Amino acid sequence: MSSSSPDITVLMSAFNAERYIIDSIESILSQTFTNFAFLIIDDGSTDSTAEIVESYRDPRIRLVRNQKNIGLTRSLNKGIKLAESDYIARMDADDISLPNRLEKQFQCFKSDPSLTLCASRMEVIDENGCPTGIIYPTISPSLLPWRLLFGNQIPHTSVMLKRQALIELGGYAEWAKRSQDYELWARVNHQHKVLMIPDILVYWRDHSSNITQIDNQAQRDTQREVVYQSLQRLTGFPISRDFALHLHELVHCGKYAAKDYTIDALKLLDQINLTFCKHYQPHSDAQRLIKESVQAIYESLMSSAIRQLSFSSLMVGAYVFFNYPRSALGSVIKSGQSLLRKISSRPLKNI
Repeated sequence: MSSSSPDITVLMSAFNAERYIIDSIESILSQTFTNFAFLIIDDGSTDSTAEIVESYRDPRIRLVRNQKNIGLTRSLNKGIKLAESDYIARMDADDISLPNRLEKQFQCFKSDPSLTLCASRMEVIDENGCPTGIIYPTISPSLLPWRLLFGNQIPHTSVMLKRQALIELGGYAEWAKRSQDYELWARVNHQHKVLMIPDILVYWRDHSSNITQIDNQAQRDTQREVVYQSLQRLTGFPISRDFALHLHELVHCGKYAAKDYTIDALKLLDQINLTFCKHYQPHSDAQRLIKESVQAIYESLMSSAIRQLSFSSLMVGAYVFFNYPRSALGSVIKSGQSLLRKISSRPLKNI
């Protein structure tokens, strides 16, 4: 690329985004890093989205209008092909990037040439742009490759990637109408280095028409398929999609209800951990955090078994107790302490 070419293409797909797109555009034009192109795909909007974009005279902005609505996945793939920079930064039409976002992420790539994907934490804002205090994700950045096996931990609107790697991977999978970002991150995670900056670099807007608020079943179906494919790529173990969903619920969602196949899931989780360490070779701190996160699952399952006292929960509790006695003992102690607190907080009855 010539020296005058942009280092980064900020890629935005917008559909009927007139309410928030000005805030989003302004947040990009206010970046401390200035050598970027801003490619906005108007995906067949029927409101004033395109007219708002056209009102800007900044030469870095390029508007491409789809003749009809083709959806987010296909629009993003179109943008990847049109981009002419080494890096692509995703930006949604209703979110806000903090002023130093592009600068910080670009510095990460320059500091580590092996890096392919760089994301950051985000803070949730409401419809009026007021911070809610909710920050995502809350996991340690060292856990990112491990947790991506079981669920999405990367805010789509926070990501910067190497364009060449995107092209080699085939871009976004067009079969995934929802959670297409997680499907792509999972494939990147298997072959390349990913990084989560602990800083908050984007504000994610929570509103009623946000894509994450609609078609939740389609998102869950895609997530189940992605977890299944990720575990197949990594381990080759013969598991079903329903079993992959159970692992997703255990590790990602924190749903610890003991079921008939939970013991099999725990056995498999240990094997996945061993295979993961061989494939990714995480440093000692990451291995410790993974071990602690798995132990937390054992403790929660033991607590669930103590509360439920059903046959399946007791079987899970017995398995945890005999195979992971330290986690089981910790859970029993915590449950006992909780019970004592409840008893001590009850008012004494008159004798």
